[in-house]
Amino acid sequence: MAMEEARKLCQEMHSDLVTINSEAERIFLWKQISKEPLSYWIGLNVDLDGTFAWMDGSPVVFQKWDENQPNFSNNDENCAVMYSSMVFLSNEMVKAPTTNLWIGLHNKHSQQFCWTDGRPMQYNNWPPNKECAAMITDPTIGIGKWQQMSCNDTNGYVCLRNLDSPEPTVTTAYVKLFNDSIKVVTQPMNWDAAQKNCQSDSANLASLRNVWSQTYVELMALNLNSPVWIGLNKKQTVGYFTYVDGWHMTISNWYRKYPSTDQDCVFVDVDGKWKTAYCNQTMNSICMMSTGGTLASIEDPTEQQFILRNVKIFEDNHSSFWMGLYKTHKGVWQWLDKTVMDYINWDTDQPGDNTYGVIEVSDGRWRTGEKWNRREYICKTPKASSSPVDTQSRGHVILAAVLLITAIAIGIFIVLFLFKKSGRHLPVPEKTTTFDNPVFVSNEQSQQDLVDTNKVVTME
Repeated sequence: MAMEEARKLCQEMHSDLVTINSEAERIFLWKQISKEPLSYWIGLNVDLDGTFAWMDGSPVVFQKWDENQPNFSNNDENCAVMYSSMVFLSNEMVKAPTTNLWIGLHNKHSQQFCWTDGRPMQYNNWPPNKECAAMITDPTIGIGKWQQMSCNDTNGYVCLRNLDSPEPTVTTAYVKLFNDSIKVVTQPMNWDAAQKNCQSDSANLASLRNVWSQTYVELMALNLNSPVWIGLNKKQTVGYFTYVDGWHMTISNWYRKYPSTDQDCVFVDVDGKWKTAYCNQTMNSICMMSTGGTLASIEDPTEQQFILRNVKIFEDNHSSFWMGLYKTHKGVWQWLDKTVMDYINWDTDQPGDNTYGVIEVSDGRWRTGEKWNRREYICKTPKASSSPVDTQSRGHVILAAVLLITAIAIGIFIVLFLFKKSGRHLPVPEKTTTFDNPVFVSNEQSQQDLVDTNKVVTME
C-alpha cells in the first residue's frame, strides 16, 4: 500500500509509522522482516532540500542508509523504506567523555568534508549554535579569515547572485537528442564499471524514456552489431526495475520471456529488444547526460507576468499549473532549483496546509495543492546564448584594435617630442572644454546648447 494509507492504518490503531533511534532497534526490526524479500515503510520523511524528519516529531539521531542512498533522484522520493537485507551503517559518532580524539573527517583535498575511507558525510555533530560563518575584519585575528559564529549574531553581509545561468556544456563525444545527450562507449565493461565510466562525465547509463532515445540506442546497437548496457536494473530495488538516474519506466521493449528473474541488469540487443543479463558480464554501453530543466521558480514580478501571459493561453482548459515550490518539514517554503525566495504572490488565504505550490491561471495568484492532484506544469531551463561566438573573427578584431591603439600612442609620442624640441607649448583654448551631459552646465554654455547622448533601450 502507499505510505499515506500505511500511516492512516497505523493512526487508526493510535500509533504511527515506526521511528528507529538506535542500532538495537534496527536489528530487532530487521529480524522480524528478514524472512521475506520485501520493503516496509518507516516513518521517515525525506525533504527536497536534503533534510530528514520523523513523522511523529522525534529528532533524527540514527540513520542507516543503503549505499548511494538517499540520492534525491528527480526530486520525487520523499519517503523511506526498510529492506529485509542488511544495509550500510552511517551512525552517530561515539563521543569520548574525557579527552579529544581525532576522527577521520577532513577537507584536505576538496572544499567539502568527507571521511578518510571515502564514505559521504551523512551525519555531523558540529557544536550547537555555531552553524554560520563570518569574514573577520579584525587585523589582530586576520582580515578576511573565516570564523564560526552563532546564526543569531548580527553582522554585515555580502550577497552573490549570478547575472545569467551558464549554458550547459556537453563534450563533443555526446550527440544531442532533445534535452539529452548520448554517447556510445565501445569498450566492453561490466554494468558497474560502465556506470562509473559514465559518471566520470557527470552522466549515467542511459534511461530510455521516449521513442526517440529508444530508437537511437537501437540503431547504435545495430551499427555496432553488439549489445549495449543501459541504466535499467533491479539491483537495489528487490524485484522491480528502475533506472539508475532515478527515472521510472515509461516505455518498455522487452524481448519475449524477458525479464529474467535471476538477472538484474538490462541491455539493448542488436534487434533493439531489451534483455537481462548478469551484471558481471562485459559489453559496450550507452551514457546519457540530461540537460533539461526543472519545475519553474518565479524570481520577480517581471517573471511572474511573463509566466502569467503564457499560461493565460490555456485558461479555457486549465485552471492552475504546478510550479517548483514546496514546503519542507520545518514549514519553510523553498524553490526546487534553490532560487532565493525573496518574491511571493500568495493569494489572500494562502499558503494553506498543503505542501506544493501552484499558480492560478485566472489572476496569477499562488495557492497550494497536494502532490497526487493531476495538473499541467511549467518547466524552466538555463538561458542559452543567443548566437555562437566566431572566435576567429573575434581574434581579428582584437588584433586590429591593438594595432590601432599602438599607432595612436606612437603618433602622440612623436607630436609631443617635436613640440618639446621646438620649445613651443601646446595652444590652450580660450573656452573651457565641456562635454555633453544633462547635469553639467558651464558658465559659457546655455542649457539649450546641451545634447543628451544617453539612450534607453527597451525590450518587450
